Amino acid sequence: MKDTSYKLMVNFDEFELRKYTPATVLEIVAIGSRTNALIKAKRKLLALIEQNKKILINESASNRSIPEILIEPLAKRNEWKFIFFLENNDLPLSVFQKRITMSNQPEKHYGTVRVIGLMSNEKIVQKILLLKSWLAKEKLLIVGKPKIAMYKSYWNIAFLKRVEIYIEVEPSVKN
Repeated sequence: MKDTSYKLMVNFDEFELRKYTPATVLEIVAIGSRTNALIKAKRKLLALIEQNKKILINESASNRSIPEILIEPLAKRNEWKFIFFLENNDLPLSVFQKRITMSNQPEKHYGTVRVIGLMSNEKIVQKILLLKSWLAKEKLLIVGKPKIAMYKSYWNIAFLKRVEIYIEVEPSVKN
């Protein structure tokens, strides 16, 4: 996954406002519980990588500045969109099969909050509400849905993984 930096705009307590540079992303929709759908999406991604050796994933980065994957719940129950960040921005769009979308993501601003410990649905909802409250206090206009960001880690222990909640905000409101 691409290791792109971001500019920290505001930092308060457990909250941050970040400005991310443009990136190339793959979006995969999978159905099932969050965990099962993530497994399906990663399998699709691995199959795609096997077929197209041009896509290289940086396995060595332990503390990434962008997430390995963003997870967005969709309108249908048990349907999820998984957004993977690519290392090679110059890949042709024709490389990818149906049900996998590749796009260039423009520069974006996100409000973020860390999720510490096990990632239960209740904890995620609580952190989303806290983040929305902080964004309102900062007078930032929310323009995107909440997303769960999971970062690559050497640890497979759930409570040690770095997880954050992202919400896209309007950049012109606060610089």
